[in-house]
Amino acid sequence: DGWISRLSSTYSRRADVLSRGFSGYNTRHALDNLQSVLIDCGAGTGRRGVLFYTLWFGANDAALPGTRQHVPVEEYTSNIKNMVELIRAAHNDDASTQVPPIVLITPPPVFSPKWEEFCKTYGRDKSDRTNEASRQYGLAMQSVGKELKCETLDTWTLLGGDAQGYERYLTDGLHLRRLDDIG
Repeated sequence: DGWISRLSSTYSRRADVLSRGFSGYNTRHALDNLQSVLIDCGAGTGRRGVLFYTLWFGANDAALPGTRQHVPVEEYTSNIKNMVELIRAAHNDDASTQVPPIVLITPPPVFSPKWEEFCKTYGRDKSDRTNEASRQYGLAMQSVGKELKCETLDTWTLLGGDAQGYERYLTDGLHLRRLDDIG
């Protein structure tokens, strides 16, 4: 019952909500798959189907160096820029349609002690995430938003960043908790 489900329910019978996010993906994986996603969405066909796009990346990219999901922040920034440009280019192919807005979403905060506990239950000896790395990737996302004139939703700050109690928004130290479960 995540945010996509809630959005889909809110727009029921008025718009289709398509999620193309996959567990464990970083911006490298997404960039490899973006063209097929744009085709699936009908980008550049003249159909007025897409109301807006969201790009929510950084939690996996910000994994510590040496881990399989890590993408250096410079490459992450470049990948986000490339994704925005690919989306815009797909819609600019057809002058009869306007390019839908692109909303960039920063990674949320990470509560490393809880994430480390979660990792240990799966045989990993330590956490591969830090809250500071998540913040740095969020700042990079905000910078891209300003540069490319995209709206940006700063989840790191909205959820408390490093303020006391921010961990209540996270199920396992990394993933967001359902709103109904937050006390």
